[in-house]
Amino acid sequence: MFQEIIRGEFGQHYSFLPANAYSAKLDLAAKIFWDFEYTRQFVASLNTSPDYLAELLSHLGKSSGHTAQEKVDAISHALLNHQLHVYPVKPLQVGEASLADRTLELDNMIYQVRHPSVVLLHQPELKNFASKDEALAFIQQFDLDITTLSNLINEADWQSSTGGMDQGKQFEKLAELVLANKLVITKRSAPEPPKPESSSSGSTSNIGNRSAGLGPENNDEPTSPKTNTFKTQHEAALHVSKNINQTSINENREYGGMIYQNQDGTFSYTEPKQGTIDGVDPGGPASVPEGTKPVAYYHTHGGDDPQYDNENFSNIYDPIDKESYGDIPYADANKIDGYLATPKGKFKYYSHTNQKVETLGNL
Repeated sequence: MFQEIIRGEFGQHYSFLPANAYSAKLDLAAKIFWDFEYTRQFVASLNTSPDYLAELLSHLGKSSGHTAQEKVDAISHALLNHQLHVYPVKPLQVGEASLADRTLELDNMIYQVRHPSVVLLHQPELKNFASKDEALAFIQQFDLDITTLSNLINEADWQSSTGGMDQGKQFEKLAELVLANKLVITKRSAPEPPKPESSSSGSTSNIGNRSAGLGPENNDEPTSPKTNTFKTQHEAALHVSKNINQTSINENREYGGMIYQNQDGTFSYTEPKQGTIDGVDPGGPASVPEGTKPVAYYHTHGGDDPQYDNENFSNIYDPIDKESYGDIPYADANKIDGYLATPKGKFKYYSHTNQKVETLGNL
């Protein structure tokens, strides 16, 4: 519930958090509210549902009322009484749009330089430092070019100017920001390396993992049974998702492919393609057999990795590029539906036509 990113009226993004769950170490300021009418207008402007507000109130042990307005009023009182806080977040960084250029794998651990918003949403384990020198020595092990360093510094402190800074000075500035908790370094155990598998060429248009956007392409294909035909596209997607999800969980890598309609009205799927920890290329409409019609894509979300929002379709908006990335934008761009098999065994469906997500059941 508290991993939701909520968009505001003017493109800002926020996350709710109970008052007792905030870590004061983080350089994040909660939004301040001073009167009921202003607070109510803010809550009403958020792009969220009454059901989500009811969940927040239930967590606080409060009655949510019956109408949408009663829920808005109850949330407003909780904010004014400091029982609930709302924090600004940066969805592009939290959403794992691309972390390949700020990741270090060392001694069977994976480290990533992150915006502190990630702690609000995913509660990852953090690497701590006793001094600037210790932080600098560790950060210099990352393969960060001067452009990536500049981007990281600007993400953490937009008032900082990197003009005239050489790479060494930028590393020092980055160490200062990490020590001040304006950036954090997350750490987790590296997954077991997958067994080598044969590779094949394919589309370069990827969907992203969990709360993600785009992942590097890897078209290795596992061995799996030949595709059958099914009466509905749901049945086809369920069949292949059941077959591949446990492999995806064991390897902590995404798998994906396409669902298509045959000329006789039945449905089939393309063989699952192996992706990475945070992305997969399902192949796209061009990958289905000639004479058939692409209707959907399917994919998995790997293992239950705390770095990601594993149980939901990703849909991340980048306010800089003014573009959306992830699972739902991929479906909309290709005018097809989407299916998701989650680490907890949920089978979810996104309807491109209705723009709605529903859980169809368990795998």
